[in-house]
Amino acid sequence: MAEYAAGRFSIREVTVNGLNPQAAGFYRHTGFETYKRTALNESCDPYPLLYMRLK
Repeated sequence: MAEYAAGRFSIREVTVNGLNPQAAGFYRHTGFETYKRTALNESCDPYPLLYMRLK
């Protein structure tokens, strides 16, 4: 499903909640790697974000 979406919609980057290791693991398993981490989300709340892109 992730491969279909990436190909069909040209998805090359995703942002993942850093407190959700299952989501991060899913994206790593489908070929994404983390290139940036933040301690705060985009609203400056203390929720880390993982920025991931296809290898």
